[in-house]
Amino acid sequence: MSSVLTRTQIVKLLEDYLRNYKSSMNVSTGTLVGDCIIGASADELEEVHQEITDIQEAQTISDTAVLTDAELEALAYNWNLTRKESVKAVGNVTFISLTQPTESIRIGSVDGSGGIFVQTGQSVDGTIASFTTTETVYLTTSTPYDSSVEGYSVTASIQSVEGGTGGNVSAGSIVSMRETVTGADRITNKIATFGGASEESNSDFASRIIYAVRGINVGTSDGMKSIAYGVGGVIDVEVVGPNDTGVVRGENGGSADIIVLGLGAGTYTEEINYNTDDVIFVFDRRPVTAISSITGIKDDVAKIAVSGTDYTFYRDITSTLARSTTADDYIQWLTSAVFDDGTNVTIAYQYTQEVFNVQEEIDLAANSFLTSSTIAKAAQEVLIDIAVTVTKTEGYLSSTVESDVKTSITTTINNLRLGESAEVSNIVYDIKQLDSIRGLAIPFDTLRERGTTDSPATITATKFEYLRVDDASITVTVEG
Repeated sequence: MSSVLTRTQIVKLLEDYLRNYKSSMNVSTGTLVGDCIIGASADELEEVHQEITDIQEAQTISDTAVLTDAELEALAYNWNLTRKESVKAVGNVTFISLTQPTESIRIGSVDGSGGIFVQTGQSVDGTIASFTTTETVYLTTSTPYDSSVEGYSVTASIQSVEGGTGGNVSAGSIVSMRETVTGADRITNKIATFGGASEESNSDFASRIIYAVRGINVGTSDGMKSIAYGVGGVIDVEVVGPNDTGVVRGENGGSADIIVLGLGAGTYTEEINYNTDDVIFVFDRRPVTAISSITGIKDDVAKIAVSGTDYTFYRDITSTLARSTTADDYIQWLTSAVFDDGTNVTIAYQYTQEVFNVQEEIDLAANSFLTSSTIAKAAQEVLIDIAVTVTKTEGYLSSTVESDVKTSITTTINNLRLGESAEVSNIVYDIKQLDSIRGLAIPFDTLRERGTTDSPATITATKFEYLRVDDASITVTVEG
């Protein structure tokens, strides 16, 4: 390893060199030689030696094969970093009533945070994957019939109780509730859960340490990434600047957007004093992704506000500040008497917690960027639709084959990171690993971004986008 010198050592070497060259030369501080030649040279050489140090440390860290877990964690301590814990899987569960509800059925806690425990059946190795809802939802008298589940349904976000890959379960696996929910006859998950990951590997941990090494200057792209990666729940980060294609802020320089892909929405509840003169309500925590519930008192009776009748939720997805903590997200009251004047109203909503937390870190004085306006933004989800035709293996039920294929596609797509493409070849490879199919029709019946008509072999994403499928994305035709 190269010998890295301090500025004092560099000055001493330069002074000795010049004295040896001409013993009478005055090299002390305050002289022309001392300040303009030795001092200036020492400043430049100090920066070079620091860069050498950073490179050596990065090279050492990147070779994780020669480092034990304890050694890597000890290195990380120098940059105040710790290994990330296992990640909990996320997804959705659908609650189903076999009959039309005659009154509103609340599924979850009154504060909007959910809290209903659901689980899979027991697997062949005896394990059960448990989840909890992260938002409160309602089956109401106006809930439409859902033919796909043969009942009246409502869907809630869920998160696995334990971290790790065990929370990534296939579509249709979540079948029971830990406690009975009156009015909900059964449950299912229409698509596979995803995102569950084991404790941070040495390789990933090393990459994050290297970002910290290179990002000592927080005004650099690596510095910004280092800050964002240090926030819990952050999966992927990109920095978008003036020279990037599709930038919507600061085309003339002076700004940067930190694009954050996180685990999912957090739940937040605000209590306000309702005033009949109020027209809009602006959220305290943004960006907001959905309204869980709005409850209050009307004519001295408890009331749940109805979207489209009592209020409209406006989500900012087009402005230059869209999907940030200063996005123009708000509720507009549609009448002046949604609730009784002067009464308390509780508003529970989902927001992108990781963006909110990254912005807080950016705003800390130690992380302020003097030469740029820097904001955190949620990555932009791009939904894609896929339709495939498969031939089943003899002995398998068509319903099993359909579930297997949907789970395979969901796993392939919903684990893509920022800027990663959806390629037919990768989807085909993963489907062909299934024992339940013996044939797959190519080209696919459909592969396109939702809302478009093109069916390319590859769907590309920009560095601020990520591709996903939802429960309406995948159509599987089973033959044979």
